[in-house]
Amino acid sequence: LLGDTHRSTAQTTYMLGRLLHDREEYVDALGMYERAMEAQIAVATRAAQVRGGEACTSGGNAGANEVAELLNTMTNASKVHLVLGSLTEAMAVCSDALELARSRILAGEYALAE
Repeated sequence: LLGDTHRSTAQTTYMLGRLLHDREEYVDALGMYERAMEAQIAVATRAAQVRGGEACTSGGNAGANEVAELLNTMTNASKVHLVLGSLTEAMAVCSDALELARSRILAGEYALAE
């Protein structure tokens, strides 16, 4: 058993959310996205800690893939909030995603698109 905060569990939970989203089962999709986000936060935190010493030699992307997956899940969760008419929740998730992306860009972990 991999556990709730294993990367494979996070990816599978996200995919279940995505499938439910595509089937227009929005409440269930949102639940899966929220579970995936919790797991992805744990995965990204562990990756950044493990790769912390590696960040200087690898261009500074400790946990970058994991954070990108989290940002993708946050985007989809905000879309579901919009469909459900929860504009305040959608804005909150978008604001959190933007803040996370900005903090990673300012930390030099992502390059801005040219």
